[in-house]
Amino acid sequence: MRSPRALTIGKARFLVLLLALINGCTSTQQLVSRWSENPVRMDGNLGDWTDSTVFVEKDGIRYGVANDGEFLYLCLLSSKSDLGRQILFRGMTIWFDPNGGEKKTIGIRFPIGGMAMGRPEMGPRQPNQGPEQSGTRLEEMERGSLNEFEYLGPGDNERQRVSRLQGRGLEIHVTLVPERLLYKLKIPLQYSSQHPYSVETHAGAKIGIGIESNAAPRMAQGEMGGEGRGEGSAGGRPGAGSGRSGGRMPGGMDRGGGQRPGASAAIVNFNIWSRVQLAEKAR
Repeated sequence: MRSPRALTIGKARFLVLLLALINGCTSTQQLVSRWSENPVRMDGNLGDWTDSTVFVEKDGIRYGVANDGEFLYLCLLSSKSDLGRQILFRGMTIWFDPNGGEKKTIGIRFPIGGMAMGRPEMGPRQPNQGPEQSGTRLEEMERGSLNEFEYLGPGDNERQRVSRLQGRGLEIHVTLVPERLLYKLKIPLQYSSQHPYSVETHAGAKIGIGIESNAAPRMAQGEMGGEGRGEGSAGGRPGAGSGRSGGRMPGGMDRGGGQRPGASAAIVNFNIWSRVQLAEKAR
């Protein structure tokens, strides 16, 4: 029979092994940013990113990071069906931890999410309200979601709503087609009076970057064309069908055909973290 001391040592070894296995299964990626000799183009072209992205299969997301001495660039491409429209309607947040961990220190929330307008008239459709009025409300929500971003942090509960035209160095470009969403972010590395919305780091540093879907809020029955409610993870908005397709979206964003994510589309939640070594130009 084994002694109590031997059993205690055996349990301790088992816990160490278990923690090692858990840490080995973490979803945190280890990335090396590439140095960009020329500013990355903020458009719908993937040419700058052909060989510098990683693919997270379970989330259907491919992304990469680049930087120069002044800016950090992030590119994200979705591949799962309807994921792009869910991101558009519910919103997405890019988090930065300047200390290289997974602390949500600074965040860029864009799209803000179709339900993030915070206006009292955005409640459930009233009995005397026709479909034309409901459609107008939806357009207003999309317009606000795409023309503004939220800058979160660095302090707890600090949040600024900023027009994309007043980003002062921070730029975002989104292209949505039926089966794909392409997202590009350009954000200053260091804070200054000219660049108030920044990562607050520098070239050559190690930082943490998180890519998180906003959670779905509870929706009243009949909201947005009668679709049901959606549930999600942390911080945002759901999808509900509208039946519209094609055309040009508010905010200058391209849209392909198809319906909005609702009861017929599975809600996709993701929370991807990376520890990123920013590049430093060779001397």
